Amino acid sequence: MPQIDNSKNALLIQRRKTLIVFLLLLVGEYGFAQKNTFHLDSVLNFQEIPITFGNVTRDVFIKAENDKVFIAFIKGDMFHLYEYIHKSRTLIKERYKLQKSLKGVTAPEDLVETDDFLYTLIQNRIICISKSKKKEFCSFSCGRSEYLFLSDYYLITGFYYNYHPNDSRHKAGLRKFDFSGNQIDSIFLNVPFPEYTHYLPKKLISYSGKSFVFPTFDGLNFIFIDSNFRDIDTLQIPTFDYDKNWVLPSKSLSESINRNVSGDLSLFWGLLDNSNYRSISRIEHAQFIDSNKLFIRWYSHDSTKKFSNRYTIRLSKKSDIWQVIDSTGQIETPLPFNTELNIYSGGMPLLSHNGLTVYSSEFIYQLKIDIPYIEDLPYKEYYK
Repeated sequence: MPQIDNSKNALLIQRRKTLIVFLLLLVGEYGFAQKNTFHLDSVLNFQEIPITFGNVTRDVFIKAENDKVFIAFIKGDMFHLYEYIHKSRTLIKERYKLQKSLKGVTAPEDLVETDDFLYTLIQNRIICISKSKKKEFCSFSCGRSEYLFLSDYYLITGFYYNYHPNDSRHKAGLRKFDFSGNQIDSIFLNVPFPEYTHYLPKKLISYSGKSFVFPTFDGLNFIFIDSNFRDIDTLQIPTFDYDKNWVLPSKSLSESINRNVSGDLSLFWGLLDNSNYRSISRIEHAQFIDSNKLFIRWYSHDSTKKFSNRYTIRLSKKSDIWQVIDSTGQIETPLPFNTELNIYSGGMPLLSHNGLTVYSSEFIYQLKIDIPYIEDLPYKEYYK
């Protein structure tokens, strides 16, 4: 195989927690709005989700596919799934029984569905859930995985993360399984600057139905792999044409991390310090709009501005050649609604470090905890 190796009444008020989904309509056909304009489209309230403010980013999974949003979490041996379809304003709530309680695990890493089954990725296992019987049908081990895809008659898992060498010697790749759990094929990639995966939202692999895309951190560069894991292609876009402030990561820093981190993880964070993380430019989001259109979003630091710059481009493939259709750039700014109640729940909407912000071709979906503001409560008590 190829190798390119989240008094009593007062207490009730403090403990009341509502999960909110903000749907933020993007002006324009697919990309971000011109003139830095975002429009709040809808606010959805989910009272039933039993999570707390402190662990929202670890306990809830959210995924967007066009106008559909999946929200999932695990409690005991029950898998809870919300499916929201925005065009019809329809919310479907389902609960599925798992074969055993998953202690310490509260959210899946990814999920895909068919008419009859729901496939979800939990603790390096693929779990198949029968929709008709409302319970787990089967499960099997799939190795280190963060992404799950359906391709014809196969399940494909993907990973793109700077694992410790003792956990995995590979940083990025794909594994293909049949529905019985047999591994059919695999491919692993050598990607530059994998250490920056520690700081990014998990949208670094996308599947078009025909090919997979992996962005890299050495510019606006991409690796494409077909569904058979045989054909590999690359694309390099000149950064200066679309972002004059682009700053590449340090090769010497990356080499130093590779030399030192294998023995002591505590050395890693001293080497990859916060100032360096904020100063470089990097792709944060890659998503196929369809088999021939690709949406890319990246971060680029500008020390002269209060907020970070965000840039996007749309690519279209014609006659096997990728071409840039359009590009936009904007400063990441607060949205036009009262954020006083939400500012402590993971930062302002659209911030890249918030893992509960997901994108589709027309919308940004922002998942947040709303804790009612109590004016006379000291900050530490309020936060607690």
